[in-house]
Amino acid sequence: MQQNKPRLIDFAKMAYRMLAQHKTENEILGHLRGHGLSENDALRCLQYAKDVRNRHIAESRGKKGTVKNNRKGNVGCLVILVVIIGSILIQLYSKYSFNQNCGTTAGLLAERYTVRTRIKVRGFIPIPGEQTYEVNYTYSVEGKKYQGSGTLTHKPVSRQITVYYDKRKPSISRLEKDSGILGETVLLAFFLVLMFLMLKTTKRNRNV
Repeated sequence: MQQNKPRLIDFAKMAYRMLAQHKTENEILGHLRGHGLSENDALRCLQYAKDVRNRHIAESRGKKGTVKNNRKGNVGCLVILVVIIGSILIQLYSKYSFNQNCGTTAGLLAERYTVRTRIKVRGFIPIPGEQTYEVNYTYSVEGKKYQGSGTLTHKPVSRQITVYYDKRKPSISRLEKDSGILGETVLLAFFLVLMFLMLKTTKRNRNV
């Protein structure tokens, strides 16, 4: 039996090629018997060829399913990235637009304000951190009064305060002028690179 094994494998490969050519089982068995194989050996070769073919089909379907699932996941991630990038761009434009059209005026803080304390955790122990102060204020632009609210990083020592407002729409105001856009720019660059890499991966999966 050991001597016939390599020969049977060769005939099994022959049967596999005939299956790939869409030959019927009877045609394959007849062809194998024509090469001197017994009925039992011909059936064994055919069954082996069918098992290999089915295994290849299952593996191929599994790969296609994985690629399809990965593609869906990549599309979902790309949508999220587009939303994030759009949000960052809106923030950048808002800061730039405000700084380009910014005016200043004297404001008056309300007597009461709210203190917020950020809690930091060190070694599972909560420790009070920095304090911020939520305030309300009033200000006037060209004789018209407006109200606003904001957050200070330092405790108010006087009710007098400088208010920054949008000249195009004075009702929009802040207590601090935006000093820069470095943080948003770095975030935007990071998410753009991430989106480029995901688009590249999606394109590669599409070609599989």
